[in-house]
Amino acid sequence: MGQEDFHAIFEHTAPQLLQLAYDYVDHDERVDAIWVVSTQEQGVGVTAAFYRIDGRPVHHAEVPLLLPQVSKDDHATFLEELSDLSWAFAEVDDADMPTRMVIRLDVAGDAMEADFSYERVAPVEDEMDDATIMDQWFNRLRDTGNDSATTPL
Repeated sequence: MGQEDFHAIFEHTAPQLLQLAYDYVDHDERVDAIWVVSTQEQGVGVTAAFYRIDGRPVHHAEVPLLLPQVSKDDHATFLEELSDLSWAFAEVDDADMPTRMVIRLDVAGDAMEADFSYERVAPVEDEMDDATIMDQWFNRLRDTGNDSATTPL
């Protein structure tokens, strides 16, 4: 599969990922931004969602603490569904798949943007597990507001 195939899968799957992430927070009016972030290198990948709730970036694991309508059981189910949807990208050859994808939804403006990187997510000498990579991306977002896919961790 080539770049055109990646773009076709992306056009189909990105809105579904964002809808799932928005449904998870029950369309709460305090949510004004959603990020779905995916990293993939050498056939191994992970996808996670992050939010801006009440004006501050929130890790998906914090959502049940901030939004009473979201339970911890909902969180586990959400992560499983997010992972299942992300499998659509497994059909794309590694050479055509971004190593990092950041899909942003401005909830109030109902506007979606995406940013892609084809560079290594982490330097070779700093082999990191997927959770560490996601946590570093989120920490950069929280600390600096930078949600780029291309900026090194």
